[in-house]
Amino acid sequence: MNCKCENCDRNHSGEYGSGRFCSSKCARSYSTKEKRSKINEKIRQKLKESGHGLVQKTCPSCEKIFFVAWNKRKQRSCSRRCSALLSNKNPDTKKKQSIARINAIKNGKQNHFGIKCKYNFQGLTIRCDSKIEYACLDYFENIMGANQMRRCDEVIIYLDGEDTRRYLPDFIINVDKTEYIVECKSFASKDLNTKWRKYNELAEIKKIELEKYAKKTNRKSFWFTKNLHSDYYSKLKL
Repeated sequence: MNCKCENCDRNHSGEYGSGRFCSSKCARSYSTKEKRSKINEKIRQKLKESGHGLVQKTCPSCEKIFFVAWNKRKQRSCSRRCSALLSNKNPDTKKKQSIARINAIKNGKQNHFGIKCKYNFQGLTIRCDSKIEYACLDYFENIMGANQMRRCDEVIIYLDGEDTRRYLPDFIINVDKTEYIVECKSFASKDLNTKWRKYNELAEIKKIELEKYAKKTNRKSFWFTKNLHSDYYSKLKL
């Protein structure tokens, strides 16, 4: 069965609802489309009666036509969501957000729910933002025989397509005369949504960039994951 959506004019299978629309989004949009002009006219008339005029705008993000009062004529987008989308596409804004994120990590602020703890090494206290970071330090001290450990403060800048990204590895660790630049990473393995698929994809890119940076600075890269020594990680108690 081949149907044409009454809202967006796209051909579809007709599986949604009665077949008039291709999706719930189009069904909802169509139900308010006829009312939209009446609503806009009502708002325009109300502002006119109060002595203010309306300015017609076209949202550069969703291309929807909307109206604003004269004193808000410089408003670009129709909603906060569209405003945020426009802001995130701006290269300068993305750079500021990236730098702010790196600084937040350096100061110990994280946006996940990892186990925050402290690792004591030779009288020094090292901040850990998750169990996997703690396990990594414990592994290097007790298995690898590390003689120096600290959090990394060196930012790796790399390209992801056309986007410039910044990446802060977790630790700098010395074992005898070898210096390792270390990243601790978890991987989501099932029920992946778009966010976690992107997380895993970026992790693979970061691993390559870490190896390049380590070679460039005469170090060795070390990628510590739960699967690297799963028995060691699972038995470790903080």
